[in-house]
Amino acid sequence: MENDSERFFVIFEGVLVGGFISDRFVLKSGPHGRIWVLIASQILAAPFAAGALLLPTPYAYMSLIPTYIIGNLCSSKILYICTLNNGLLS
Repeated sequence: MENDSERFFVIFEGVLVGGFISDRFVLKSGPHGRIWVLIASQILAAPFAAGALLLPTPYAYMSLIPTYIIGNLCSSKILYICTLNNGLLS
């Protein structure tokens, strides 16, 4: 990515998609669904992050895009879980 505004757009897209997926999953599985979306997003992003380290130069940069999108699916859930007052993590 060439500059910070492109990186911000990719991260913002990941947060929006993650919020949408999390909200849909919570309807089916309850509040703990947000934690499962968090776990799944980190597991799915791990191979792409490894690709950024192991692939040759042009492909390493390309593997950062799904890493940012999938890896930042959890950003909104982390903030939500940290602000819960109903004893889920207390």
